[in-house]
Amino acid sequence: MIDFKTRSKLIKLKKNMDVMRLEIDNILQGKDEMLVLDDGSTKADDIVKAVCFYFNITPEQLKEYTRKREIIQRKQITIKLLKDQCGLSLNQMASILGYENHATVIHHLKEINQAVSGTVYGNKDTENHYKNVCELLGV
Repeated sequence: MIDFKTRSKLIKLKKNMDVMRLEIDNILQGKDEMLVLDDGSTKADDIVKAVCFYFNITPEQLKEYTRKREIIQRKQITIKLLKDQCGLSLNQMASILGYENHATVIHHLKEINQAVSGTVYGNKDTENHYKNVCELLGV
């Protein structure tokens, strides 16, 4: 049996390895660019750039209209980071992600807050992705 402290260290090491694996995969696929963020406080562009880098998508894919669960999850993570790190208004977040108004942003905030807090059963993927993007941003 592994004690709790050792287990938590192994989990943190695995998360760091996942982020490094993404960067290595991007280099091997011919994407020589690494994630380079602006100095100073986290900006909205940095958050969008980090989410796109982590999930290996383009900003256009993040902004397009779709009902695919994977893209919605990525938009929810982006919205939570924009709210927590930048303090943007709901309308500002809606315009960054291509929504017509703030209503969808309110719904996504509710969903991601439940997923990250662990109050909804079965959302460990979303919680893990959120934490990995936060580590990528250095938040």
